[in-house]
Amino acid sequence: ESLNRILLALGNALPPMVNAFVLVLLILSIFSIMSVNFFKDHNISYFDQNPFGRFFNAMFTMWQIATKSEWTAIVRDDLVPYEPFGTGIFFVLFILIIDQVLLNVVIATLLDNFTNSSDKLQQAALVMTGEKTFEEEHDPFRGLSAELKKAHHLDDLEYKIKMIFMQVCDITTEHEVRTTLIPVQAMRKGLMQLD
Repeated sequence: ESLNRILLALGNALPPMVNAFVLVLLILSIFSIMSVNFFKDHNISYFDQNPFGRFFNAMFTMWQIATKSEWTAIVRDDLVPYEPFGTGIFFVLFILIIDQVLLNVVIATLLDNFTNSSDKLQQAALVMTGEKTFEEEHDPFRGLSAELKKAHHLDDLEYKIKMIFMQVCDITTEHEVRTTLIPVQAMRKGLMQLD
């Protein structure tokens, strides 16, 4: 059952995860294009060919930098001597955006959807067993709001409110409704005391 719950949560998390990955891919592509423009003429001794010479090579290299796999050999040893300030700003900005923000967005999306799926499965299990949730047992206005939702037009809603008022105040006639109306200030004070 727990494996089923995990697989269901992963299935529900796929659409938002794809959106987050597309965002990561978009930012990675932008930085790859920028790196081709900035570093295509530099000779990098760590590689046989320039990793920033073409877009797809740059994309792979930027992913390698985002995962922090031997990125110091690329950045510090070969690129920083050309222009230390600009190169430093470029790669620090890239790592902050990709690694510290966007990859955490992917993880947060996965966790959020996992907890939502878990809650939905628990509520479905409660419905199947006939048990009531905490909100259903402790919400005094649940039945009232359900009854008012059944109104089809304004006159019907007004009639339902009047009937509920008559039941609450233990009133039996229309005349008693008119004479027993509660002033708005008194009703507001009473409702605020409920909280």
